Amino acid sequence: MIGDATRLAELFQGARRPVVYPAASIPVHTKHGGATLVIVNLAPTPLDARADFVIRGKAGPVMSEVLARMALA
Repeated sequence: MIGDATRLAELFQGARRPVVYPAASIPVHTKHGGATLVIVNLAPTPLDARADFVIRGKAGPVMSEVLARMALA
């Protein structure tokens, strides 16, 4: 089951704070599997130090911008 969950986490994981287990372990397992970990959150999280990129902002507007830029690529 964790394997399926980590494949999904490579696409997107949204949460207020990644601290509720077992869901909070998904980004860590994904990162160990070689995925790029991007955190989008208004405030610092316990996983920021492990992330490849940290974006401070609301997930909705950030994802809208990401999708808009992907459509232009």
